Amino acid sequence: MRGSTGRIECVEDAEVRLERDGTVIRLTATDAFGDFKFEALPPDGTAYVVNVAHASRGAARLTASVSESVNLGMIELTLPP
Repeated sequence: MRGSTGRIECVEDAEVRLERDGTVIRLTATDAFGDFKFEALPPDGTAYVVNVAHASRGAARLTASVSESVNLGMIELTLPP
């Protein structure tokens, strides 16, 4: 997330939900570096929705398909208007 200075900041303790077909199948939180992972997902090309949310820092929604290890890169959270 970009802080007030414009620098990119890590967001710790953001809730991360992994969904398939509208159902939450895994839940975790970001660590001190803003990282998270879901292990042992079948590499079968299944499409997932990843929802990241933090009460004071905003939220983001992404889609990803898993065929092997996937790095989603930097996810920028945005606050609602």
